[in-house]
Amino acid sequence: MKEKDLMKESKEKEIMAVDVVILLPQNIREHAIFLSEQLRGSSPIVLNQKDYLPHISLSMNYIDDVMTTRKIIEQVATQVEPLLITVESLSRGAKPFEGHYFYGLSIKESEPLKKLHNSLVDALPNVTVEKPNSTYFLPESDGKIVQAVYDYVGSFRTHHSKENYHPHITLGASPTDQLKDDHLPLQFMADTMYLCQLGNFCTCRKILAEFPLGKKQ
Repeated sequence: MKEKDLMKESKEKEIMAVDVVILLPQNIREHAIFLSEQLRGSSPIVLNQKDYLPHISLSMNYIDDVMTTRKIIEQVATQVEPLLITVESLSRGAKPFEGHYFYGLSIKESEPLKKLHNSLVDALPNVTVEKPNSTYFLPESDGKIVQAVYDYVGSFRTHHSKENYHPHITLGASPTDQLKDDHLPLQFMADTMYLCQLGNFCTCRKILAEFPLGKKQ
């Protein structure tokens, strides 16, 4: 193998599918997991406290340099103060995602949240991956990442950000209208964001770094 090919292969191995997220306080995290558990049996994902973490996505993409990504997120974090998050309502997707209709908890849109999202999308480099593969994600038990997930991560900036950004907490999927939630709205102060590696169905599988808001690291 030529030196150029070796360098290309090494570069490809560094690519990772990541999500910059807000994680939930204990009470709301437990509530989201409780709702997700009710979808067990029909959902391809079920949330938990360890490696399928309930979260609010802020910016999702492929990266090829973890350290540079961390520095960029750290810089954004120092410029944004902690913000109030309102978990507003239970929703179910109108369109299927890889054959599944997903439930979520909708987050009330606010200027501070929009500012944080926009800052991350503008600051993080957009790494284009022509043929993504499962090695960019945290391994699943069956080793599979569905095609729609590859496409969603790759198109987040162009199709799911800015005016198309709708913050939410994904719970899981069901073919029927079976979830109810009488505990909303709920509120909490978010004072930290996290860089996570993604798994199948854009699950938050592994925390790579955390970034307090409004504080220099």
